[in-house]
Amino acid sequence: MNYGKKSTAKKRTALISRSSMMGKRARVSFIRVLFVSLIALCIAVTCLGVGSFRGVIDTAPDVDDIDIMPLGYATFLYDDAGNQIRKLAAPDSNRLPVTLDQIPVDLQHAVVAIEDERFYEHNGIDVKGILRAGMKALTTGDFSEGASTQQQEETQGSSPAYAGSELYYSGSV
Repeated sequence: MNYGKKSTAKKRTALISRSSMMGKRARVSFIRVLFVSLIALCIAVTCLGVGSFRGVIDTAPDVDDIDIMPLGYATFLYDDAGNQIRKLAAPDSNRLPVTLDQIPVDLQHAVVAIEDERFYEHNGIDVKGILRAGMKALTTGDFSEGASTQQQEETQGSSPAYAGSELYYSGSV
């Protein structure tokens, strides 16, 4: 570096000149505007997420009003002595109603393990599964990965909006 009288005066003039001061102010102003815009964007995305979540929760059907009994049971014909002579069942209605205490505990746990491996770890919405399915869909373009829980499927299947549609789900057990 040159610390001569001429060079030092030149640097001092450059530091206090109007054009260099305006350039510094413009850079500082740009950084401030960028920072404020980034904060505003974060607030907007957060508000959009919270609003969407509240909208989904508010439009979900009341779980007390949902009838989760499967549709279409098998019909049995008996003779006058009480002997079963025939079982009538449509292709999609071959079900027998049973209570939970009639199903062995190991079978209950097996069904839960097959249907939703993190059933006992979440409260009805498996965020980890949803993120996994979303990442697979974004990276591979394959949107066939599922992440709905048993509670979500029962709510969807019992909702009047889905009755009779392709998405109708009548139960796992």
